[in-house]
Amino acid sequence: MTSNKKGREARQERARAMREAQQAAARRRRRLFVGLAVAVVLVIAVVVGIAVSSSKSGSNGPVALPKDAVTTGAKTAQGSMILGKSTAPVTLDAYEDFTCPICGEFEKTTGSTVTKLINDGTLKVRYHIMSFIDDNNGGTYSHRAANAFAAADTYGGQDKALALHALLYANQPEETSKAGLSDQQILSYAAQVGLTSPQFVNAVKTMEYKGWVSKVADDASKAGVNGTPTFYLNGQSLATSRLLDNTGQAFSAQKFEQAVNAAKQG
Repeated sequence: MTSNKKGREARQERARAMREAQQAAARRRRRLFVGLAVAVVLVIAVVVGIAVSSSKSGSNGPVALPKDAVTTGAKTAQGSMILGKSTAPVTLDAYEDFTCPICGEFEKTTGSTVTKLINDGTLKVRYHIMSFIDDNNGGTYSHRAANAFAAADTYGGQDKALALHALLYANQPEETSKAGLSDQQILSYAAQVGLTSPQFVNAVKTMEYKGWVSKVADDASKAGVNGTPTFYLNGQSLATSRLLDNTGQAFSAQKFEQAVNAAKQG
């Protein structure tokens, strides 16, 4: 009896050990399954996040850059398009929005002086063409005009880009306009300065530089710029109040040229 009892106890012990081992294995399998499930969810979340980010940026691949885009350097250099001779002693960083009425006033009163200083080798301009007014009026024109300006530089050169820049401001829509100028109107003004190539027309119609336009806005925000127009001369802030005429009502081309000459002298 004693021997049989010991035998039963041994078998029971082995059975209990086997059950415990099976239960432990089951727990490990459940933990592994849960861990894999969590990992899969995280991977899906990352992929969806990337897709959403790409969708918001307007690009699922490399961002197309205009010919004279600037993507490196100090904060005020990034997200810009530089027009002028590389040897020019004075650099103007101009933050603009083609829908901004004050930017329009600056171009109408001072734009020809800016172009003159670019052409004589005194000034080079890093244009940061922003598009935040679209967010306020529900429109698309700021984005489309910025894209057209970038396309003009790439497919027409700096002179034609500056000419289109002036024409778009000369025919600037109201700040509250949701429609702004249509693509056909932009192309019509562009044709007046000789921008008619199929590549340029396609770039305007397909928003070829949409991703770059978004990058300009992002980089401007990182540089602490939250309004237009904003100017820097050789990296130093140039308050728009310093550029007003003696009545304080309009921009003065003479005062702008004086500021450029002062920056040239150091």
